Amino acid sequence: MVVICPRCGSKLRSVRANTVAEVLAASFSGLLFFIPAVFQPLLTLDSMGMTNSSSLLESFYTLYEYGYYLVGFMVLITAIIFPLIKLAVFFCASLCLFLKIRTPLTPWLLRTIHRP
Repeated sequence: MVVICPRCGSKLRSVRANTVAEVLAASFSGLLFFIPAVFQPLLTLDSMGMTNSSSLLESFYTLYEYGYYLVGFMVLITAIIFPLIKLAVFFCASLCLFLKIRTPLTPWLLRTIHRP
C-alpha cells in the first residue's frame, strides 16, 4: 500500500506487509534471549583492588550490598524491569493483532506502545 500526495503526486509513505508478524517475531526472540542475557557476565566492578565480574542481577545485588542503594535500584529498573515490560507489551499487543483477538487490554497495550 502506497500513500500518494493528492496535490503533487509524490509518494508520502509506503506500508510494508507483515509488519505485525515481524514485531511479533522480534519481541518473542527478545523475550526468549532476555533471560540468558540477564545472567551473562556484563559488569566488572573494581573496588579496593578486587575485581568482580557479574551479571545484571549480581551487579544490582553487589551495588546494594556495598550501600549504593539508589544506583542499584536504577540498574535494576533501567536494565531489567523496564526492558522486560516493554518487550512483554510489544509481544502481547502484536500477538493480539496477529491473532485478531480483541481483549479489554488491547486498546491499553496499543496506547502504551504509541506514547512517546
